[in-house]
Amino acid sequence: MNRSFTSVAVGSLIALIGSTANGAVVKVRVSAPTCNAPQVLTVRLLNHNGSSQVVPVVIDPVAHASPAAKAAAVVAALQNAGVSAQPLGVGEFQIDGGPNLKEASLEVGSTGEQSDVIKSPEPTRSTAAFQGAFEPCDPVGQPAIFTAGIVTDIGELTVRISAQELNFQTEGPVICQALFQRLAPRAPQYGAQINYAGDRLEVYFDPAYSITMGGIVFGTTSLSPGAEGMVVIRPPIPITPDDMNCDGLVNGLDVDGFILAILSRNAYEAKYPGCNYLNGDMNSNGEVTVEDTDAFVARLAQ
Repeated sequence: MNRSFTSVAVGSLIALIGSTANGAVVKVRVSAPTCNAPQVLTVRLLNHNGSSQVVPVVIDPVAHASPAAKAAAVVAALQNAGVSAQPLGVGEFQIDGGPNLKEASLEVGSTGEQSDVIKSPEPTRSTAAFQGAFEPCDPVGQPAIFTAGIVTDIGELTVRISAQELNFQTEGPVICQALFQRLAPRAPQYGAQINYAGDRLEVYFDPAYSITMGGIVFGTTSLSPGAEGMVVIRPPIPITPDDMNCDGLVNGLDVDGFILAILSRNAYEAKYPGCNYLNGDMNSNGEVTVEDTDAFVARLAQ
């Protein structure tokens, strides 16, 4: 796995990555770190054109002991790097990635947090990884805990295993295999399939069960680096003005879709899942309303 671009992780975080009219939005909720010295989280953003941005964030266990302080530190680092980010609730923040964002990732480093969650509206896939060998004990000398799980519209399914249960054999493939054995049998009930791939778990979602959200849970109380995760953002659907049923033509068959888009965006997107709602946004104000009707009709008449 390419560590540079295929990881989205957080120390005990919840992230939401989704495509909107203006591009991908990443929402994150973090928990307090358990490290006993300053450690670095690394935020990585990969764009569709191949460009990327890497933002390291120093997490101090004293100054950033609370989720709110930790979130504020990440937001400040992102803003200083020119990334659009803003605080939300306690321990939460948002990254506005723009239409070019393909993947958002964060490596937890050695912050030692037990449970991370990354979730995205209509994600294409997610990965949780435990790369390398992990210290089998947490900062207070207890057996380290390793966590993995999935999140879909149905709910969250999380499993944990301790280093003691692994006989303190805490290499990545051993950890992933144990988590896979506990998680995989129940994953289909949540609309997901999980594959074991050595030092990582790969999650693929049934689109019908990840419309609102789909993502992965992972984390560890071990202070060893290597716990990572990844969510791939669904590519934006291209805008084709007036083609409301996405048959490649602009004609009277698009009228029903246009009317439905005016009445309800959710209803339109449910009936035409392969279409961009903004096909009917004739005045480019970000929504489809009766004000778009004249331009829509004029295009039909061409």
